[in-house]
Amino acid sequence: ESPGVRALTSDIRKNWPKSLACRLLRGGVALLPEAGWLCLPTAGNPNEFSVRGHKAAVNDLAISPNQLYALSGAADGCLMLWSTATGQQLEAFPKAHECAVSVVAFSTDSAMFFSGAIDGSVHAWDTDMAIRLISFKGHTASITSLVMAPGGQQLFSASEDNSVRIWRRPVAKRRPRMGSFTNTRTTLSRLRSPDKKDGGADKPLLVVPVKACVALAVSKDGSFFVAGSRQGLVELYDVKSGKKLRTVATHRAPLYVLRLVTNDEAVVSASEDGVVRCSELKEGGQEIYTLSGLADWVLALDVAEDGQSALMSMPDGCLAYFDLQSGEASAQFFPGALVESVRISPDKRFAIVARKETNLLDKWLLTEPRDPPVWRGHGKYISLMAAVPNQARIISVATDAPSLVYVWDLDGGNVHACFASHTSAITAMAVSADGKLVVTTSQDKSARLWEPDQAVPLKSLSNLPDVPLQVCFAGLNALMIGKDAMFISDFSSPVRTIKTNLLPVEAISGSESDVVICGQTELAWWDLESGEKKTVAADHARFTAMDRQLAENVALTGDVLGLLSVWELHSGA
Repeated sequence: ESPGVRALTSDIRKNWPKSLACRLLRGGVALLPEAGWLCLPTAGNPNEFSVRGHKAAVNDLAISPNQLYALSGAADGCLMLWSTATGQQLEAFPKAHECAVSVVAFSTDSAMFFSGAIDGSVHAWDTDMAIRLISFKGHTASITSLVMAPGGQQLFSASEDNSVRIWRRPVAKRRPRMGSFTNTRTTLSRLRSPDKKDGGADKPLLVVPVKACVALAVSKDGSFFVAGSRQGLVELYDVKSGKKLRTVATHRAPLYVLRLVTNDEAVVSASEDGVVRCSELKEGGQEIYTLSGLADWVLALDVAEDGQSALMSMPDGCLAYFDLQSGEASAQFFPGALVESVRISPDKRFAIVARKETNLLDKWLLTEPRDPPVWRGHGKYISLMAAVPNQARIISVATDAPSLVYVWDLDGGNVHACFASHTSAITAMAVSADGKLVVTTSQDKSARLWEPDQAVPLKSLSNLPDVPLQVCFAGLNALMIGKDAMFISDFSSPVRTIKTNLLPVEAISGSESDVVICGQTELAWWDLESGEKKTVAADHARFTAMDRQLAENVALTGDVLGLLSVWELHSGA
């Protein structure tokens, strides 16, 4: 099962072969070769993963602004950092606090995260180094909300001690040098050290009296903040003076979350009774809308950063994702247990939720899964496939007509063109970097140069030195590699054989100015302009795969030992 193809049409499920290989190509197009089908990527299964790590109930969750990490805080004082892509536990902090963690949050640049506990302690942590930077001291009761100001330099904390405190962001420690594919995080986790003074960063810049504050939102310029209370009040405060300016809205139940919207001119507030209000902040401002009746009561609730969607955990175990503009549920999920903490990702693609009692963390896709478009034209195994750069087209070859090349339109899935001039099966195919030319080679020792829009070849080569098994564009030339020979041609001049000791070749990659050739144990780089040839790697463990990053002049290889290596082609390092 491939990550890019999870939902398939009922017809495919009905006729699914018992053994079916699935390959993903660049651009996310899936190749189901034995069935002769092409599938576009889909939203996939709504539940991406379920993971367990905490031994106690998860009290709060946070998703980093770069969406790479999820952070969870539990009742036993443990913090855990997770990968949002795979669900892998990246780091665990078993004794992050001496008591239950009540709230967690990330900095705006994702470089730090913060945790608050029921004893009033607040800690700042370095995400990369996995160490505690500093403890903010001053609160005397449970922390109820942590928010980093959009400017990224001030942290706002709310507590049951009836105060909101504003702290200066601590100075980050020296970052690790990421020079290889090693788990630096695991190594550095052993370097955690006691807090050191950070030039007064552990003392608040300002203490603002706010009664029973449980939710915070800070303006983009940091000049004001909005506080939501257990009494259901939504109040506006001036940061410079610390004075309350006015009450913006009133709910009948404690507030869950606040979001500033429309360039900080309005606030969306949501309470435990499932009521969502949008209110203007200006003096004498009006209520823009009120949505009620979405639920009688909710166990957990989060509003998306743009204030247009909300995810609610219902007492019946259902997760409902609401469009706040229409008030309708656009998606519903059933985790199988009650959920007591939910967080929506910044781009609203997914949510991380924590189940009650089982302590499982789930990742749910918020976009509805859809069946992928399937294009049928081939009758048997699809052997070759390539995407055409700068065009919404795909080129494919199948074994039911091995000498034919199909060009498909991505928009409608129709066959745009069909090339037919080889007398034997096509063995290799390549598309130029600008998408204007296609080269095909065949078992009859021929090569053809095409334009994707034309069914008649521009130029042809025959009687090649060997049957080409691989081909790539190298500037204006086509570089072809057979079992026993390597040769190159511009389709105008005679074919030129190149002497090499790299055969057999595992992979090749060409550009306008150079070619990278990956043999079984050797990696070579060839500058087409100067003619310079350089051995990048020699006597290496057998290579199995090679790819390159043209902009950085870098090649990436994989070998039979399971090692990934990154090579700088010019220097050979």
